[in-house]
Amino acid sequence: MLGFLSSGFHDCRLSCCDASSMATKLQRSGVRLHRVDTSNIADETYQGIAGVLQDWGPLLEQDMPGVTLVTLLMNWPLHCPDSAHQISTSRLTEDDLREALVGISARTSDDPGFAKLLARGLQHGDLSLVRYFHNSSKAFLRYLDSRSADRIGKSVDIQRREAHLIVPHRLFVGMDASINATPGDTTSSDLCYYHTAVHSYTFTERYVEWEVVGMQ
Repeated sequence: MLGFLSSGFHDCRLSCCDASSMATKLQRSGVRLHRVDTSNIADETYQGIAGVLQDWGPLLEQDMPGVTLVTLLMNWPLHCPDSAHQISTSRLTEDDLREALVGISARTSDDPGFAKLLARGLQHGDLSLVRYFHNSSKAFLRYLDSRSADRIGKSVDIQRREAHLIVPHRLFVGMDASINATPGDTTSSDLCYYHTAVHSYTFTERYVEWEVVGMQ
């Protein structure tokens, strides 16, 4: 299914078909793209990171700065290789819990509201605040390594971008934040309550930007 929209400046083509089939058709037609956002079809419940990289990586323009393939992974903790000592279905280990509590305690000294949020979470058995302060970067990189993401990327001439240009590494951190940053590092307790109690984020969401090898 293909439709057309006109904004007065650009014509937009809308399609409804399998993402992998679409990528194959575009490759055969010689199309090259400056930016591709694949949402979370890189999750293993959909196409998986390997398929997304192999299908969409070759479509990136090879000699233009800023060319980017954006992948979002949300369900990766369910398939993380180091699942020992996980706490319930949260996929948090005992070490993760201790590390997050240290971060929460540090923020409580300058924003007492975090102590109230922690008490609320413990009372209701809600680990959202812990995930908010959990630095999941090491586990996430191990997950990517277990799926050979970097090797597959390089096979189609793309690589992970360390300093993101389009989206932050995870929700509610700054664009200039490192892969190790957590939302709890800088947000207020009021915003934290809004993010953890009002919305339904899992805080396992991770964005990866892929760039053409040799380009910045």
